[in-house]
Amino acid sequence: MKPILLVAAVVLTGASARAQILDQVKKTATEQGTKAAKGTANQAIVDKVNKKLLDEGHKNQCAFKTDSGARSAPWSSPTTPRPSAPRTAATRSRSRSRMPSMKGSAFTARFAYLKRSFPARWDALLDAFEPATAALAHGPCLKGSWYPFACFVDLNVKADRMLGRGDLALARVLGREAARVNLPTLYKLFYKVGSPEFIFTRAGSLWRQHHDSGRVEVIWISEHEADWRTHEFAAPHPALCRSLEGFITGTFEMMGMTDVQVREDACVLHGGAYCSLHGTWHG
Repeated sequence: MKPILLVAAVVLTGASARAQILDQVKKTATEQGTKAAKGTANQAIVDKVNKKLLDEGHKNQCAFKTDSGARSAPWSSPTTPRPSAPRTAATRSRSRSRMPSMKGSAFTARFAYLKRSFPARWDALLDAFEPATAALAHGPCLKGSWYPFACFVDLNVKADRMLGRGDLALARVLGREAARVNLPTLYKLFYKVGSPEFIFTRAGSLWRQHHDSGRVEVIWISEHEADWRTHEFAAPHPALCRSLEGFITGTFEMMGMTDVQVREDACVLHGGAYCSLHGTWHG
């Protein structure tokens, strides 16, 4: 309608006015063309950014695979996450060249358990911690913030040395407690479903939300047997292995599984290509 009115105005007015109107028409057309071009360019940028973010999200997903030597699993979920993108040697080198960090929720549950279970030894334990670890124990230690993995190792090793047997068995107990405390709060939906398959195909993919190094894959061997493999963690330590044993055990127990057995069957500290925990259960 606006172009028709402008044409009528050109016809009915004088030469000078017509020239002004024509200039305005050209200016309006140019502005509209520029806006359209910018809109197209902006949308292209948005599409490119979205694709990059989606690709990065896929790269950060933990792989979920079925062992080629295992039988087919008719109970497998149709929503299996896609495997992680291949990692180059440069990526692996960068991942292993720095000290990793862990989310505060890994610390808070353990501090609370130790303070509650060993009240008479708590102050002595604080004195034994490295200053950075003691500062986290005194607080604040926020569940959603990142803290050095070195503090996590110090927490488990010192606690086990002073309050346990010195074999890191207490680190396993602390991992089990962390599952009991954190998972119902952080991932309540998972436990309403109550399926090991459902939980581990999704909980495994959350590794990168709580560890800024390494990646995880879950190898399903049978309906009641699976391997949890940790690849390329920058600072492997027995304290983490024992903690993961306890965490996985606690996770299955919370789902009502019985006779849960989790043991280490490979470790990079002993020449393995990755750290692997083998789990079996009933229920």
